[in-house]
Amino acid sequence: MLGLTPVWRTEWGGLLLFHRPDGITGVSPEYNSLDLFAVPQLHSVSQVTASAAYRRYAITGWLRSKPS
Repeated sequence: MLGLTPVWRTEWGGLLLFHRPDGITGVSPEYNSLDLFAVPQLHSVSQVTASAAYRRYAITGWLRSKPS
C-alpha cells in the first residue's frame, strides 16, 4: 500500500492491521511510504472516522506470479 495523504493522524483510522494468533498489530498510514507484505496473511484496514480532517488516499495492488 502506497500512502498518498501528506497529513494523517493515527486517531483518524485507516491503519493496516495484521491479525495473528497472539493479537493484532497496526501500521499507521504515512505519506510517501510503501508497505509490502507476503500473503496469504490475515489483514484488514481500520475504518476512517468521519471526523478526519482529510480524505485518506492510497494505492494498493497485488504482485502475482504464474503457478509453477
